[in-house]
Amino acid sequence: MPTPGPNGEHTTAPIANIENQTQERARYREIKAVALDDKEIKSLKEKADAATSDEDQRAASKAYYKALFNKMRTLDGSLSDYIDHMEKATYRRLDGGNSPQ
Repeated sequence: MPTPGPNGEHTTAPIANIENQTQERARYREIKAVALDDKEIKSLKEKADAATSDEDQRAASKAYYKALFNKMRTLDGSLSDYIDHMEKATYRRLDGGNSPQ
């Protein structure tokens, strides 16, 4: 259903944008689930979980996430921008604000 725009005209752009974002997030979750099932990704996750020091855990987690996001880009390149955004947010959380080298 069209919504009134700033000049009173009706537009569907905001609704279409929300629908596109919702579809993009849903596709991202699908691709992530497939990537998480990859043997290499599972192995890297196990290494990250088994790390004993904070430094080792952070380094192993970065390797895991790098492989995970690269796998996701391989599975669906159309999500590259969204994956890049999520990757940067993940590294900021791991590093307390710093992006990967």
